Amino acid sequence: MRRGFETLAIAVVLLVVSSRPAHALFGATASAGFGAQLGGDETETMGPTLEVGGYLSVPFVRALVTYATDAKENAGDASQLRGTVRVSPPFAGIYAQAGIGVPLKSEVRDVVGYDVVLGVGKEVLSLGIAELLLGVDYHYQTELPDIIPLEFKLTVEIGL
Repeated sequence: MRRGFETLAIAVVLLVVSSRPAHALFGATASAGFGAQLGGDETETMGPTLEVGGYLSVPFVRALVTYATDAKENAGDASQLRGTVRVSPPFAGIYAQAGIGVPLKSEVRDVVGYDVVLGVGKEVLSLGIAELLLGVDYHYQTELPDIIPLEFKLTVEIGL
């Protein structure tokens, strides 16, 4: 009975380790996106958006800290520091993520509040140390609940 348990435990560990690339511990992430803000008085485009940062990862879960901005706006006004947690089941090639962005300028933070981000996506390509992801994010701004920003993103992640 004990040998069977040990064999099962080894099989589970090998499954977990083999389901993630070798770079699963830490790395860099960069995203480019485009979207629209629906609601309010009129529909307005957003983007191109840029997001760069780093991540720490364990099997199935990745924690990201990024700097995000909307390149068409004054970068100082649209800039935010964002923390995100991404969950990715093994072998599925999909992910779900949730995060919160804090605008760097207090004047902007007073108007829009915090940026709560919910997203889903798909791994398009994995090349060992690099991944290409395609996703969509929903942004909920705590002080502007009538505006619904949706953003489509292409992300490159490189890790060690």
